[in-house]
Amino acid sequence: MIEHMRASGRSDADARVLARDYKGHSLRRGYCSTASEAKLSLGEIRVRSRHASDAMLARYIRDAESWRSSGLGEGVGF
Repeated sequence: MIEHMRASGRSDADARVLARDYKGHSLRRGYCSTASEAKLSLGEIRVRSRHASDAMLARYIRDAESWRSSGLGEGVGF
């Protein structure tokens, strides 16, 4: 992560601070959500994410889909 921050033009000090905010879990969850949006199958996602069960993987995807289908992007809501 630090290398990515440096490559995007951040100073070493900024890169270290920003990289501390990212955890493996955040990246894993983000991958699962993005892969689901791209219509990859659970099996394809699970190969990369190495989840032990489809149940946990499905939970990640369900959470992401609830945000996408909330209606807020279509002006529905408060």
